[in-house]
Amino acid sequence: MSNSTKQAFFGPLIIISGPSGSGKSTLVKELLKDKSMTLEGAISATTRKKRSFEVEGVDYFFWSKEMFQEEVAKSCKGLFS
Repeated sequence: MSNSTKQAFFGPLIIISGPSGSGKSTLVKELLKDKSMTLEGAISATTRKKRSFEVEGVDYFFWSKEMFQEEVAKSCKGLFS
């Protein structure tokens, strides 16, 4: 199928929220194993320090506060004018 005939399909957005250490990542990993649900994961950005077991671009994108603010500003450009 060519790019001109592809149609994007976006299903419902599911947000898993909870305090640190509550098992959010474990839950998401288990849900993503079930291929019958055709789910896709997303990787968040954070300004906190990377833990020893975390991998950049897999668990999170670890950004400086300045980089985070720049990305927010770019994403919101023109939305409120």
